[in-house]
Amino acid sequence: REEYIELKTAILSSGIAIWDVLSDVHVKGPKPKKKAKKESAANPIVEYVLERKSIKVIAFIGAKAKKSFVSHFCCGKSSDELVLDGGRRLQLIVLPSSSRANSRMSVADKVAEWRNALVR
Repeated sequence: REEYIELKTAILSSGIAIWDVLSDVHVKGPKPKKKAKKESAANPIVEYVLERKSIKVIAFIGAKAKKSFVSHFCCGKSSDELVLDGGRRLQLIVLPSSSRANSRMSVADKVAEWRNALVR
């Protein structure tokens, strides 16, 4: 718990916001079967970004998160940017999954990729 609080404090003080693309991604209880799976609602990420002009990049933890974002906010299947009203452009990048199941990369490699993407 203490480690989580320290991590959260460090992230927020670095100017990084973390949000799930889908609002029900962490709902507890039984998960729906794949056939009965309904469309999940998206969090109001674009509205958040519109209010904060300093945001220039949206980074996704894994390709699945980016795919969900793109499908909800209509920026094209392989888009690497989101163009907002008024022409403001946001870069869309995929970070390697932090999951232990993502064993194709070492933790050091994940850290290096995250650092290269987020430290500007």
